Amino acid sequence: ISEAVNVRRALTGAEFRRLRHYLGWSQRMAADVLAVSSNSVCRWESGARQFPSIAGTMLRAFAARRLGSDEPVINLILRLNALKKTDDTGRRICS
Repeated sequence: ISEAVNVRRALTGAEFRRLRHYLGWSQRMAADVLAVSSNSVCRWESGARQFPSIAGTMLRAFAARRLGSDEPVINLILRLNALKKTDDTGRRICS
């Protein structure tokens, strides 16, 4: 598990599934946490679709926290703060 948390490349579908199981999450629970459909999680894990890197980052952060490390959580917060802060029409979506 710690290898999948610390790897600096995109997670594979199998690694994503392994981290989800480590967290004790069903596909539905992972979908709810990541704000996607459970079908998306299924497709990611099977390799039928590439998942967004932020989804892998979030899953790693939750698993790292369970392992007792806050560093990935801090990196996740920094990454989220760097995301686009306007919608497609140019309106601010967060302050």
